[in-house]
Amino acid sequence: MRRGWQVLGAAAMLGAFLALCVPLSLRVVDRAGQPIACGTGLQPDTSVARYVDTLNAQLRAQGGAAFVASDYVGECAALIGDRRAVAGTVAGVGAAVLLTALTAPAAIGARRVRVPAAGYLPRRSSITALKSLSA
Repeated sequence: MRRGWQVLGAAAMLGAFLALCVPLSLRVVDRAGQPIACGTGLQPDTSVARYVDTLNAQLRAQGGAAFVASDYVGECAALIGDRRAVAGTVAGVGAAVLLTALTAPAAIGARRVRVPAAGYLPRRSSITALKSLSA
């Protein structure tokens, strides 16, 4: 049972790390029809979002209200922040489960007091063996 908790904790930590490595993109496309990439949770890259925001700001300045200003850099930052928050929470819970599964048996074993069961009487041979060791 303890091995299962260890595997579960390690899998949660590994999954959180892999989730940070997956590329992120907005559900919005740029002028070429490609999704606006935001990088990963480990290495954010908002250069495409910044370029599209600048282009939209220029078009709005030249064309007026027909062009909508965008904040794709802010949306990328929010997306990356959400991914980091979820991955951090999962990794923290996984680490807690893993450390508990690794250290609990030692902590329980140190506190356990061995008390004989009610009505248990040692055999006579055990008593004589103990007496010979103490003499």
